[in-house]
Amino acid sequence: MRKRWQIGVTVVIAVLVPTSIALGHGDVHERIAALTEEIEQQPGDAALYVRRGSLYALDESWAQALLDYESAGRVEPSAPNIDFLKAKVLVELEENERAVALLDSVLSQEPEHADGYLIRARAHVALGHIDEGTDDYTRAIALFERPAPRYYLERARALIDAGRVDEALAALREAVADLGPLPSLVELAVEEEEKRGHYEEALRWADLLSPTLRHSPRWRAIAGNLAHQLGQASRAEDEYRKALAAIDALPPARQGTEAMTALRTELTSRLETLAPSLSTEAASAYPTGLVGQGLALAILVALGILVVRVRK
Repeated sequence: MRKRWQIGVTVVIAVLVPTSIALGHGDVHERIAALTEEIEQQPGDAALYVRRGSLYALDESWAQALLDYESAGRVEPSAPNIDFLKAKVLVELEENERAVALLDSVLSQEPEHADGYLIRARAHVALGHIDEGTDDYTRAIALFERPAPRYYLERARALIDAGRVDEALAALREAVADLGPLPSLVELAVEEEEKRGHYEEALRWADLLSPTLRHSPRWRAIAGNLAHQLGQASRAEDEYRKALAAIDALPPARQGTEAMTALRTELTSRLETLAPSLSTEAASAYPTGLVGQGLALAILVALGILVVRVRK
């Protein structure tokens, strides 16, 4: 069941978002102009200021949006969600301390305001309050019926930026448990494990992807690079060749894209680079040195004895 505050915000968004998606910025400006005329005729209607403020926010005209939300609050001090809307704009204006103060008040009255925790989390992180920010992300994620993957990613990146990579990876594991192995979650984990030289862990993360994604040219290439870092030349070669085969299996239009052309070139280059490692790996499968020569000689002698016995 949606909370009352969510319904209030949804009503505003439901009026504005379809227009913003269907129309361009010029149409948003026309709507702002029309609302300005309405406000001149009905200056005591708080809803008009909220609607125009939300259009300004869609246009990323943050200062004007804030002025309209403040005007709505003066006209109707009890108007719902005004402090939340103001706080959201203040974060965009990088006035994070003011945003936190407003949201503290909002959340004391609406302790299940998921969006309130989300916006306060961003403000806290911007202020360097990592513990408070990650706690708020966790509360928001728990309260949303369907938390977006970006909320988990924001929390993980906040921890990474603070140098708390182990905690970030634990948070990403939680995200995968909640949402499944989405590429954006796995990619961030792979990047961080690779930076730390934990190539086996990075490969384990990559292997969590669905077979369709894992076998795509890009992820084949990533797995090949990780295997190469681990000194597993044969596995790297296998991944690179399968990546090239996956490119060849794409429709011609996709094969010819700039990204696929660049990837093909990179894979071909990496296979050439692997050649010496593959030769060494193959040679290591055979006896070498004095010990190896002795072993080889013993094998030949044994074979000779066996042949003599067979002939007898």
